[in-house]
Amino acid sequence: MSSKPKSLSQAEHDFARMIVYDGETQTEAYRQAYDKPDYDDATARVCGCNAAKRPHVAAEIQRLRDELSEKSLWTRVDSINTLKSVIALPDKTSDVIQAVAQLNKMFGWDKQTIEHTGPQGGPIQTQWIVQPVKPHDADSSDS
Repeated sequence: MSSKPKSLSQAEHDFARMIVYDGETQTEAYRQAYDKPDYDDATARVCGCNAAKRPHVAAEIQRLRDELSEKSLWTRVDSINTLKSVIALPDKTSDVIQAVAQLNKMFGWDKQTIEHTGPQGGPIQTQWIVQPVKPHDADSSDS
């Protein structure tokens, strides 16, 4: 026998929406949704955390996040395709350079890799060479 999911109060619904859509912290969302502007940070933080842990509220926050991700208007593929179109039909040469640079950055190709290994992947070998130095003659002048 399955139990009926608990319905959200208006405050719980507002709390979840403020977290997901407005980007509010649990603390600030609690203050606003539950009309508790005078709560100090510690109290509001605990209340917000407890509210977010309630199973029906946590489920609503997740549902709203899933809904938001489905509505995402711009994806990585959209960015790549737009940059490719700039490269294909540029207004000026600098547009191509900037588009390629941005694509390289998106794919991590702008990072320089420096190998710090010796032959066949072994350790780097160093060698110290000590050579005697002639003392400088104080009587001679370089000028």
